[in-house]
Amino acid sequence: MFEVRGTGDRGLAVFATRAYCSGDVVLREAPIFVRRPAPCTGGVAKSARAAAAEALVRAGVSPEAAHDAWDFASAFCAADDAMASSRRSVLALHRPALHDPAPKVGLAREVATRMFGALPEPTACSLEDLQCGFLVDLYNNFDGALFEVGCRMNHACRPAVSHGDFGMAQVAGEGVRVAFACWNELLDYHEGIGA
Repeated sequence: MFEVRGTGDRGLAVFATRAYCSGDVVLREAPIFVRRPAPCTGGVAKSARAAAAEALVRAGVSPEAAHDAWDFASAFCAADDAMASSRRSVLALHRPALHDPAPKVGLAREVATRMFGALPEPTACSLEDLQCGFLVDLYNNFDGALFEVGCRMNHACRPAVSHGDFGMAQVAGEGVRVAFACWNELLDYHEGIGA
């Protein structure tokens, strides 16, 4: 049905090996990471989230994304054995390099840095790991769950996929809404979410 292979410049991707019919199930997989609402208590955490929201607004991104960023950082840096495996799997997904001059890379570094400084001790990841994790989340999904193969689905943002292409994933018996959409450096944020 499909194969995973390198693209040369965008990491691994999933390519169809045959034509599909409407209604075909192409892939079923469990997420490697799920972002869930995390409590944001205390002045330092609230201040970090507010500063992240300001940075996001300056970049043309909804300030609500700061809530998602806090949720991601809290879960990603959690000090438990189960998250260690998820963290390794997330960091294995494609992302731009941290030194890439693209505006979204700088934004991800800034937001991750603000969140990292506000996380409760102990954290099980480094600032660099969190920055890389943010880039994976931003470039692969940013809507609640990351999938090892699903995040590599080969698609063009326009015209085949829209930000409204949502699906459901079962996580611990609960339905979690996920998006199968993308945007890339060739599009600004507003164009990307409308793609």
